[in-house]
Amino acid sequence: MPIRGLSAGALLAATLAVAQAAAADQGSHELDEGGWHYNLTPYVWFLSVEGDMTVKGLESSVDASFSDIWSNLNIGFFGRFEAQKGPVSLFGDLIFADLEADNAMGSVSVDADIDLLVFDFGLAYEAARVRLSKRGAEEPIWVSVEPVLGGRLYSVEGELQPARLDKVSESETWVDPVVGLRLTSDITPDWNVRLRGDVGGFGVSSDLTWQAMLAVGYSFGLFGEKDATALFGYRALYVDYQTGGGANRFAVDATFHGPLLGLSVVF
Repeated sequence: MPIRGLSAGALLAATLAVAQAAAADQGSHELDEGGWHYNLTPYVWFLSVEGDMTVKGLESSVDASFSDIWSNLNIGFFGRFEAQKGPVSLFGDLIFADLEADNAMGSVSVDADIDLLVFDFGLAYEAARVRLSKRGAEEPIWVSVEPVLGGRLYSVEGELQPARLDKVSESETWVDPVVGLRLTSDITPDWNVRLRGDVGGFGVSSDLTWQAMLAVGYSFGLFGEKDATALFGYRALYVDYQTGGGANRFAVDATFHGPLLGLSVVF
């Protein structure tokens, strides 16, 4: 279900509180101040969608399960790139999918086609690392705490074909500000856990957009020593956007979610 009660102030306050608490336990642990490191992550997102879409004033549900979408997925591309130097990271995450689904508008069946392009971009800063293991442990476990500030670009083209009626289509592009938090922990030398969440929109473009992801990674050598990580996780992305009115109204109120598989390579 959409999370509508979140606010930018609450998220920023929580982020600062976590960072301040983490700094107290950071001790002598030093952040890596080396040169630039780059990370490329192609991945596959096994999408489901739940929600509604309005095109030219015509509203329809656009609910489709994973099996429905992947039987009607025309094309999809997913990839993430990140550049890191010391505690600072710059990132971009691209999602593109051309989806088809059979839905309903009341008692009328509707063929829905959605071209979805989403580009996340921004800056993350490692504010602190929290020690989880006892002091003096042979292999201490740390959690990296990274506030995130950035934006999310949406480009959505919707096409609805009600039975016995003319097809309608429309496209919109907009950008939302987002704030968030990333937590990363190497729980063993080979295994790590990654948690990422953000919220945005705030009425600037979308009324609300949020995202959450949890992934487990296994590191191994591909071209060098432990330069690759296989990822398995789950991701959800929600957007509530509307513009225009009457016969010119365009709106998307939907959650895209599902498991993902990826391969992250550092160079």
